[in-house]
Amino acid sequence: MREVLEKRRRVLGDEHPDTILAIGNLANTLGHQGKLDEAAPMKREVLEKCRRVLGDEHPHTISAMNNLAATLGDQGKLDEAASMMREVLEKMRRVLGDEHPHTISAMNNLAATLGQQGKLDEAAPMKREVLEKMRRVLGDEHPNTTLAMNNLAATLGQQGKLDEAASMTREVLEKRRRVLGDEHTDTISAIGNLANTLGHQGKLDEATSMKREVLEKRRRVLGDEHPDTILAMNNLANTLGDQGRLDEAASMMREVLEKMRRVLGDEHPNTILARGNLAATLGDQGELDEAASMKREVLEKSRRVLGDEHPNTISAIGKLAVTLRDQGKLDEAASMKREVLEKRRRVLGDEHPDTISAMNSLATTLGQQGKLDKAASMMREVLEKRRRVLSDEHPNTISAMNNLAATLGQWGKLDEAASMIREVLEKSRRVLGDEHPNTILAMNNLANTLGDQGRLDEATSMKREVLEKSRRVLGDEHPNTILAMNNLANTLGRQGKLGEAAPMMREVLEKSRRVLGDEHPNTILARGNLAANLGDQGKLDEAASMKREVLEKSRRVLGDEHPHTILAMNNLANTLGDQGKLDEAAPMKREVLEKRRRVLGDEHPDTILAIGNLANTLGHQGKLDEAAPMKREVLEKRRRVLGDEHPDTILARGNLAATLGDQGKLDEATSMKREVLEKSRRVLGDEHPHTISAMNNLAATLGQRGKLDEAASMKREVLEKRRRVLGDEHPDTVSAMNSLAGTLGQRGKLDEAAPMKREVLEKMQRVLGDEHPNTISAMNNLANTLGNQGKLAESRFNGILGDEHSGTIMAMNNLACVIGTQGKIDEAKLMLQEILHLRKRILGNEHPETLKAMELLATLRGNVDTADDVAVDPSSEYDGISSAESTQRDPHSIDPDT
Repeated sequence: MREVLEKRRRVLGDEHPDTILAIGNLANTLGHQGKLDEAAPMKREVLEKCRRVLGDEHPHTISAMNNLAATLGDQGKLDEAASMMREVLEKMRRVLGDEHPHTISAMNNLAATLGQQGKLDEAAPMKREVLEKMRRVLGDEHPNTTLAMNNLAATLGQQGKLDEAASMTREVLEKRRRVLGDEHTDTISAIGNLANTLGHQGKLDEATSMKREVLEKRRRVLGDEHPDTILAMNNLANTLGDQGRLDEAASMMREVLEKMRRVLGDEHPNTILARGNLAATLGDQGELDEAASMKREVLEKSRRVLGDEHPNTISAIGKLAVTLRDQGKLDEAASMKREVLEKRRRVLGDEHPDTISAMNSLATTLGQQGKLDKAASMMREVLEKRRRVLSDEHPNTISAMNNLAATLGQWGKLDEAASMIREVLEKSRRVLGDEHPNTILAMNNLANTLGDQGRLDEATSMKREVLEKSRRVLGDEHPNTILAMNNLANTLGRQGKLGEAAPMMREVLEKSRRVLGDEHPNTILARGNLAANLGDQGKLDEAASMKREVLEKSRRVLGDEHPHTILAMNNLANTLGDQGKLDEAAPMKREVLEKRRRVLGDEHPDTILAIGNLANTLGHQGKLDEAAPMKREVLEKRRRVLGDEHPDTILARGNLAATLGDQGKLDEATSMKREVLEKSRRVLGDEHPHTISAMNNLAATLGQRGKLDEAASMKREVLEKRRRVLGDEHPDTVSAMNSLAGTLGQRGKLDEAAPMKREVLEKMQRVLGDEHPNTISAMNNLANTLGNQGKLAESRFNGILGDEHSGTIMAMNNLACVIGTQGKIDEAKLMLQEILHLRKRILGNEHPETLKAMELLATLRGNVDTADDVAVDPSSEYDGISSAESTQRDPHSIDPDT
């Protein structure tokens, strides 16, 4: 074409109409090659020459203006393109008439540009007018009329009117088959368009089958390396990814990228886009370092080829930010997302759908940074704008409502969140259908919120339904189906149904290994959840071993300072603490705290949680003076960051009260625990598990103060409520029975306490197993009560927890007391000397338990009656992390750029 242009210039002159036409043809070819910066000035030259030679309103001049406007649109200069297209339409109406095919085509082009600007309400009626005029002028089955129908269907899809869009796209396909034949390129395109709409409706199996048909036909008709054939392969790969078939999708995307490099060149816009799609799939596979590197390359090429403010370049920045977020680099991700938002505001305008999406994406990252008030405020703005721009029931508006609800839930506003998610679910059912993936997701999110409200039976029932629907719609091994199984297993664990939860978690782990690979972040998370369940079952050695493996894999895959790696370290430290290895647990929790301060900031909720977790461990070590100010710091920060009545703030107040009680400041502890109970009742409701725990903790302190009648009455209420809310055999219910039995024993009601402790033991054996630490503790407590009744049956502790575990030492201590009451003073002294030696070595000379052992030994040497050293029910419930439930709030937690 360059040769043709040179010859025409030489033979005909620079401004001959045929020479101008040759310039335009070369410019079009450059545009198809993706060389937009070279094509645009050439098309400006064509327009200027046409004006000078042919006049301003000659049809060729108007056509040149239309071609230039199209290239400006491809460059992302949408305002300039739209203005020029309006001028084209006005001139064609004046010169050719309102219903000339070229005039109608100009109206269609303007409508398309308006759609790109996000002005869908203006674009849709214009496309309807185009369709009506085409029908009247060209006939109902003319290819251009069918094309107009196809374009209108696409805009309806963008408006979220998926059923109307699908119906219209099917009509387009039927007409093209009838008029053009089954293998005409336009017919094949219609099949692809219908497949895309079906995918948006969540009908992924039907969409995949149809996209395979498109690929096969394009190979047969156009050849294996035609750009449209390669595009068909790319579209099929995307849908395979949506189905969770990530390995197949990645392999196909690599092939797409290789072919585009060979056919179009390495820096063609479509090649750059293919590289970005492959990078996104690699990220989904958990290959975050490779994905980040590839996305940086995409961004550099987009800047060089398309310019810094082209929409595709801006999208590339946003997609890189998503991967940085997944790598735990939240500050860098947030900064990059701010840049995306600013550029989209400048280039596309404040209310363009892509600008609103950028705001939503930034808000999500702010929430992950713990800036919940800023995130919620921004998400409200996103919701308002989508309602105004897209309509109240557009899928993206519903998604915005879902994201806001999730943030409100994190903020502790559970009632508002639950109400909003119910509305999301109702709208999703009405707009998308009952089994659309997004509807299923909304049901899952509502179930999560119900769980947070303490409505575990309702949450479990809903999560079972989510799992059944996910299996039916997505297939048994889709990542979202596996996630649904994981979420159900976690809720079963919270209900105390550990036996049912454990095999489900093993199945989740096996499927994650098979589908995602052994070192995918989700597989590592599944292993961590199983380890937490094992810990809950009392299998501490197995849990600790598995948590070490989780930590090692997280370090290798995600890096040493990724939030998930830090969480894995925290979870291992918790288990070490449960094993009684406090000296190993404490420095690990200090490291967790230091890393969270460095990575997340000093006031991030997870950093504050780490302070509390370290304080708990210090308290277990007997370092109460160090633990108490740390817990005060937690309370002050939660008040400042989350507000005074956030559930986590209330919990922090309860934890501080527990430490005050341990310090012997019982009046202050009682007052604070009453406040905790009142706030829990007001914020969470009278029968929320946390409220019931607050009542239990207050009762424990009342018992410490000797107010046994009030304590016993309150513990009876705790037991009744836990039976009603959690069920008769939930571990917390059994614990409440054990606690009440202990108080009855303290009141001297041994005949009532003994059968209750027998029941506790039987339930723990049935629910937790014979070797669970709590079962052993229950056996020990029953033995003590029988001893106090004079039914002295001597038994040796079987060492399940290990010789140096705090539970083992406590059991030895209690046995020594019983032996002492039998008059076997020398044997009891030897045992207490061994206990004292162990406590000095493990806890230190000045730990309260060491001092207590010293006092007991001195008492026994004086041959005075001794008291049991039994902790019947802990007086505080710590907010340590065992394993975060891997819930998915929004498919990608941002609106994905497409």
